[in-house]
Amino acid sequence: HMPQPINPMRVIATCFFGRMFKLASSAVVGRVAGRVNRCILLHKVCVRPGRQDGLTNGAINLSVSGQPIYCGARNMDASSAFKDTLPTTPEALVETLENAGITFTRHEHPPLRTVEESKGHRGDMVGTHVKNLYLRDRKKRNFLVVAQEDREIDLKALQDKIGADRLSFGSADRLFEFLGVRPGAVSPFTVINDTEHRVRLALDSSLMEADMLYFHPLVNDLTLGVTPEGLRRFLEVTGHEPMTVSL
Repeated sequence: HMPQPINPMRVIATCFFGRMFKLASSAVVGRVAGRVNRCILLHKVCVRPGRQDGLTNGAINLSVSGQPIYCGARNMDASSAFKDTLPTTPEALVETLENAGITFTRHEHPPLRTVEESKGHRGDMVGTHVKNLYLRDRKKRNFLVVAQEDREIDLKALQDKIGADRLSFGSADRLFEFLGVRPGAVSPFTVINDTEHRVRLALDSSLMEADMLYFHPLVNDLTLGVTPEGLRRFLEVTGHEPMTVSL
């Protein structure tokens, strides 16, 4: 609960992100880039956002001084339907690639959340497909590990290779906070949102020997194909120097 009085001249919004709440003054509450997913305009009533907001009605209910202010939980839909709620859209990513002279192929398909689902929609995407693990260690450091899709990953062995201390999978909240995407859309392209370089990227060394690599461009109903050299060039643009590890 926030203390009274609340200045009535301010437009109060709450930006829900995990356990973090942030107040902001704004005439219009819209897409917010960075650490928060969505701002919901509050006006003394419980706001029930609709599907067009990329949100679903759920079990979360918050209040300010006894007044209900927010109902619902974030939608985990990682498709293009909600691309405008992301800090970086697929179109902005594509523009970055084009400006850097990186060639790529573009493929549309139904939303895919898992490697197994993606195997049924490969079509002409001949090359190396990956799995992406967003991980945290007990020192609260963030890691993005990209490996061949069928590679078995032992987190205990992996932590020694990447200099981590007791790895575990990061939450959907932190995934959005640090990499700006929803579960199912994780890829090396997400480091475009890691402008503060708080995520350490680790690449399976075999990926850099592939002819073509395929990654989701921040949404899970599109896939872009790039060469290893194209990936290197992209990481140079974002300023990320990946660790290359043998898995």
